[in-house]
Amino acid sequence: MTKQARPEPKVCPECDHVFQGNGWDGIDAHWKAKHSDVMPYEEAWPLIKSGTYKRTGQRAERPRVAAATVEVLGIERHLNNQVVVKIVARSALGRFQFPVMFEDQGSRLQNERRAISEVRTLVEEIAVALRLRLES
Repeated sequence: MTKQARPEPKVCPECDHVFQGNGWDGIDAHWKAKHSDVMPYEEAWPLIKSGTYKRTGQRAERPRVAAATVEVLGIERHLNNQVVVKIVARSALGRFQFPVMFEDQGSRLQNERRAISEVRTLVEEIAVALRLRLES
């Protein structure tokens, strides 16, 4: 019986991830998810395939998303100790309105600050997620 030679496993030249299965299957998704900030997959693939890709050993800086500007449109206090803060947020994604509801923390200023902080964080997280989704 003749033993068939097993092909050498394929290894990502940037992070040493070992691809299981059939050769380079999955390299495109892996590269786009992990290394698109180093070099676009379309440029990297010919180098990887030919064996001439040189590891950078560094990750490129991702551009930061501009912070959202947030304004309070109004505050409603309810008898059940709930506060609804109506907020408009503007970012590179567009204009969003949010009603933020939470338990009354006391002063109007504390309620506004808490709502603004929560909405700004939410809008920035959405912007980052959408940007990453569009890049993949």
